[in-house]
Amino acid sequence: MPRPVGACDVPNASMEDSPGGFPTGWQPYVFPGQCAGEGVSRTTEDAHTGAASLRIVDTSTGCTGAVSSAVPITPGLPYRVGMWAKAVEGTPQVGVFLAYYTSADAPYLSYATKIPFAGSPGPEWTQIGGTTQQVVGATHVRLWAYAPMGAAGVTLVDDFVLRADIGS
Repeated sequence: MPRPVGACDVPNASMEDSPGGFPTGWQPYVFPGQCAGEGVSRTTEDAHTGAASLRIVDTSTGCTGAVSSAVPITPGLPYRVGMWAKAVEGTPQVGVFLAYYTSADAPYLSYATKIPFAGSPGPEWTQIGGTTQQVVGATHVRLWAYAPMGAAGVTLVDDFVLRADIGS
């Protein structure tokens, strides 16, 4: 199957590879005082495609999620980001957004509009995402999948997509 125009290589987009237990190319999202990096793991209980997905457990005491390794992008273009999500307990919310960087190992530059899913993704796999604005000077992005504070429940996420929004 041909690769979509503008497609980027999201590391381990379907969460299949995990020799160390956590999906290769991803790490727990840690933000001091808000997100402790707990409650997120790889699971084989269900997947949109393949055999694995990322399980995000939100207890309403802080945000929970994971962040990808840096993905090279073409500077100055808007990007479409998406993932598939499925609620398995409670009424969770889940979001995906991009953080922009000036190199693969540079400090955080800016983040685009968060693309959260409004409400629970429900018991069936649902695609969520949207298009971000351009960020001048950015050469790399990291994808962030997260459950915001106060959205108690368990969500599975899988099959992340990132592509330049160039009209094709």
